[in-house]
Amino acid sequence: MIKRIIFVFLLALIAYYAGTQGLMPGNVVDWFNERDFVQTFKDVLNKMIEMESITVLFDDPVFLEQFTKSVLIIFAICFVTTLIAGMTNKVVIYFNFKDLFISFMVTGIWVVAAILVGIYSTEGQGENFNTMQTIIMYISAGISAICAIFAIKLSVQYNRNFLLGVLVGVFKIVTALLFIVIVFGYLFGKSSSESEQSSGMGALIFILLLGIFVWVAMKLVNGEEVYRNKEWELPA
Repeated sequence: MIKRIIFVFLLALIAYYAGTQGLMPGNVVDWFNERDFVQTFKDVLNKMIEMESITVLFDDPVFLEQFTKSVLIIFAICFVTTLIAGMTNKVVIYFNFKDLFISFMVTGIWVVAAILVGIYSTEGQGENFNTMQTIIMYISAGISAICAIFAIKLSVQYNRNFLLGVLVGVFKIVTALLFIVIVFGYLFGKSSSESEQSSGMGALIFILLLGIFVWVAMKLVNGEEVYRNKEWELPA
């Protein structure tokens, strides 16, 4: 019961924060449009399978908006369903803290990379990376990819189901990404024109969101509870 109350409170707090920031579904659609997501998708389809009769649908702005909203709704439903299943110990999200660490390193490694790139920057360097920074970026990309593969592999292994494991693995990767977005969105998204009162309210909401986010992540380390509920033998 307590978990459900916390979960509802989390959703309400996120909704309130989105409202104070003026975030609407249309903003998400605009984000995809600005990055030519659909155009890239069309190009891939045309080059690989040449299904022009299908890709021509994406030239219709009404279809494009409905398609994007449908994808986001399906994704949100899968995400929330997985979260509820994890909070109620129906599926294994993070079997142990090692699993949690590996999952968050998918995006966490980029924080380390950003710090190292800043350390190895030189005066008058310009926008291009130097050799050391390039090496750091390649290594970080490799570590991130390996951690993502391991996160999905562990989910499949601990849930003993391939499709369910892949779904949980994607959930873990997206959760790690959301964590980084929350942190960097607050640190680098503040405007200098913000009043002291609004800045203080934003900081309070950020601390509450971050605290609840970390608490939920800790509660999702539920491997032993799920195995006990399903009467599975714990892995050696």
